[in-house]
Amino acid sequence: MSASLLNVKNETILVVLYKTLQLTTSLVRAHQTQIEGSSERTADYKQELIL
Repeated sequence: MSASLLNVKNETILVVLYKTLQLTTSLVRAHQTQIEGSSERTADYKQELIL
Protein backbone atom coordinates (compact mmCIF):
# COMPACT_ATOMS: atom_id res chain seq x y z
CA MET A 1 0.00 0.00 0.00
CA SER A 2 2.62 2.53 1.05
CA ALA A 3 4.87 1.65 -1.89
CA SER A 4 2.12 2.32 -4.44
CA LEU A 5 1.19 5.52 -2.60
CA LEU A 6 4.82 6.60 -2.86
CA ASN A 7 4.75 5.89 -6.61
CA VAL A 8 1.66 8.04 -7.03
CA LYS A 9 3.33 10.86 -5.10
CA ASN A 10 6.46 10.60 -7.26
CA GLU A 11 4.41 10.68 -10.46
CA THR A 12 2.44 13.67 -9.20
CA ILE A 13 5.66 15.51 -8.38
CA LEU A 14 7.03 14.72 -11.84
CA VAL A 15 3.87 15.97 -13.52
CA VAL A 16 3.95 19.18 -11.49
CA LEU A 17 7.61 19.71 -12.34
CA TYR A 18 6.93 19.04 -16.03
CA LYS A 19 4.00 21.48 -16.11
CA THR A 20 6.08 24.11 -14.32
CA LEU A 21 8.87 23.63 -16.84
CA GLN A 22 6.41 23.99 -19.74
CA LEU A 23 4.97 27.18 -18.25
CA THR A 24 8.43 28.64 -17.61
CA THR A 25 9.53 27.81 -21.16
CA SER A 26 6.48 29.47 -22.70
CA LEU A 27 6.93 32.55 -20.50
CA VAL A 28 10.60 32.83 -21.49
CA ARG A 29 9.68 32.46 -25.18
CA ALA A 30 7.03 35.16 -24.88
CA HIS A 31 9.50 37.45 -23.12
CA GLN A 32 12.18 36.85 -25.78
CA THR A 33 9.65 37.62 -28.53
CA GLN A 34 8.75 40.84 -26.73
CA ILE A 35 12.44 41.82 -26.47
CA GLU A 36 13.09 41.03 -30.14
CA GLY A 37 10.04 43.05 -31.16
CA SER A 38 11.10 46.07 -29.12
CA SER A 39 14.67 45.95 -30.47
CA GLU A 40 13.28 45.77 -34.01
CA ARG A 41 11.17 48.86 -33.30
CA THR A 42 14.26 50.59 -31.91
CA ALA A 43 16.17 49.72 -35.07
CA ASP A 44 13.31 51.07 -37.21
CA TYR A 45 13.27 54.25 -35.14
CA LYS A 46 17.04 54.72 -35.53
CA GLN A 47 16.71 54.11 -39.26
CA GLU A 48 14.06 56.84 -39.46
CA LEU A 49 16.35 59.21 -37.56
CA ILE A 50 19.16 58.54 -40.04
CA LEU A 51 16.85 59.16 -42.98
